[in-house]
Amino acid sequence: MATTPVVPTLVLTSVSTNSPPPSPGGHPDSHLSASIPTSFLTPQASRERSKTLAVGTDNADGRSRFMSYSSSAPRTIPTEYLALSLKLTQEEELNGIGEWAARIEDRANLAQMMARRRNIVCELGSTEHTYVDQLNALNSFKDTVTQQHILTSEEIDNIFSVVTFLGQAHTKLYNSMRARMGSWTCNSAIGDIFVNEVKFFILYSHYFNKYGVSIATLLSCKEKYPAFLKLLSKTEFSSLFCGLDMYSLLIVPIQRIPRYLLLLKQLEEHTPAEHPDKAFLLEALEFTSSTMTTLNKKKEEAEATTEILQVQRKITDFKTCLNYDPARRYLTSTELSVNGNKRTIFLFNDLVLITKKTSATPELYRFKGQMLLEICTVHDVTGKPSQFLLQNPEVSLTFKLKTDEEATKWKDLLREGVQYANNKLLTATFSGEQYEANAFDRRTNGEFVKKRLDLVSGLQNTSKQQEEQTTQLLNAFVAPLLKSTDNTSSSLNKATMQGLFDVTQQLLSHYHSVATGLEKRLTQPLLWSDTISDILNLPQLETLLKSYMQHKIESMTAIDAANKNPGFAYWVLELETAEKKSLPQVLQKPLCVISDLILTVEELLAVTPHKNADHDHLHKRLAALRKLERTVSEQLAQHGTAPTSTTTTKSKKSLTPRRL
Repeated sequence: MATTPVVPTLVLTSVSTNSPPPSPGGHPDSHLSASIPTSFLTPQASRERSKTLAVGTDNADGRSRFMSYSSSAPRTIPTEYLALSLKLTQEEELNGIGEWAARIEDRANLAQMMARRRNIVCELGSTEHTYVDQLNALNSFKDTVTQQHILTSEEIDNIFSVVTFLGQAHTKLYNSMRARMGSWTCNSAIGDIFVNEVKFFILYSHYFNKYGVSIATLLSCKEKYPAFLKLLSKTEFSSLFCGLDMYSLLIVPIQRIPRYLLLLKQLEEHTPAEHPDKAFLLEALEFTSSTMTTLNKKKEEAEATTEILQVQRKITDFKTCLNYDPARRYLTSTELSVNGNKRTIFLFNDLVLITKKTSATPELYRFKGQMLLEICTVHDVTGKPSQFLLQNPEVSLTFKLKTDEEATKWKDLLREGVQYANNKLLTATFSGEQYEANAFDRRTNGEFVKKRLDLVSGLQNTSKQQEEQTTQLLNAFVAPLLKSTDNTSSSLNKATMQGLFDVTQQLLSHYHSVATGLEKRLTQPLLWSDTISDILNLPQLETLLKSYMQHKIESMTAIDAANKNPGFAYWVLELETAEKKSLPQVLQKPLCVISDLILTVEELLAVTPHKNADHDHLHKRLAALRKLERTVSEQLAQHGTAPTSTTTTKSKKSLTPRRL
């Protein structure tokens, strides 16, 4: 049976600050150094402010190194970190080791692994301590700005995002880590803390998504509000900001998850397979790695969306939402001649927008036309290397660049875009079947009927999914929020939450009705003359989505205000953690269906005969949906969120040539 471990005594050696501190020797762990007030350690040392405390530690190669602690720093580093960094003998290192190590013969190597584990755990704790300080600095500054009414609530939300929730969650994580480190032995585990307590990492997706908006809003507010700039200038680089500026603090959460991944990987590598912490570390690594992959993807999508929205805001008279397709990416722009006229073109991976710079506002452009690259070809102009043709079945445009080199570059970019768009279209339209050159010319009535049947089946499945998602939204979030208003201490407005609850219930009823109706219609063969618009009831859905958008905005404003109450804010955090979803994203989800509806109605129109009663109705509804999409896009942009499609693979398709 294992004996009770002996916890080593912390030994401190005073050295004069007049002499330089011992060198860390370039060891990878040399950044473990941290500031600690001497008063935290001994009463006598608090009077010796000119002293520096040095603690001997152990390098990976067995040589001694030192950690230097400045007595003038305002932060307090718990002694647990110092104890974990002590140099121990092999006997001390393995004192009280459990039965899990009985079959490990190389005790010297085992002792080294235990020493490395201590150092890595020390770094986990000390960096978490620093991170919590930085989150607290952001939250403290947010509270100051809020109390002084310097910025609007929307601007505050855009800049600080979910920092309040992160601060609370990481404080809890830090306290759990510190408690474990206070009684650390060679048998201790820390992976279980990550397994049990870091489900809130899902909140980082919201922070990643809004990071671009956060920085843009910060820049804007510094220009708009002199009082904000003055307060920020006084606070940046001070102890209140941990010696950093605002931009450095805001990027810290972006960097934190990769740091966890690195340290957990190092800890797992220095943990024997027999150690009880091994399984926990592997599970924590898998979850953290998966979270990091998701966050990286969301960060890329958020950056791409931000770029597209920035382009869209520059172009007047262009009403189509540019980012309806999650796969769309903005590439570049340039000024050139199009059919002899001076134009500015914006190139995306599947689209070319042709614009003219406005004379009144140079940074704005007037929309002149577009060409979808999926039906375009690029041709050289004989004897004129600075020119080339961009053609689709109905339009031919002559592009002229300033130099031959620029023309070559743009031809290559456009040809790559044509190839990408064609591959995407063919994969979506023919489900990976072999494409034949005359595919567009061989669309028989039978193919159209089959395509229409597939679309109706897809609509039925989508309606079922929307019904399930709306049910989850209602039960997991909206209903609890409404119920919370019954609490006398609640700061949420009951009427506001009741409105959101009612319209969500109506959406649920609509999707159930559509799914049931389409399922019944599909029990019989779908003929050319059959209609489905009566089942879809798009006018009702448009009305409900407009109402939902308004209630959602009012509810989020109320929730943001209620989040000033720490108890309510933490209750929302626990709600989000339990569901592994962010509240703003979940409430926005029902509005994301609009982009998919537009794509589906466009596809239905392409395979619906003009004589079918659905044709004119769908055409009118398509115009109404596009108008609704613009309204939603503008509203969400104003509130710091970008509209997204509910699917990630569905792309814009066309069975007929688009007109420029």
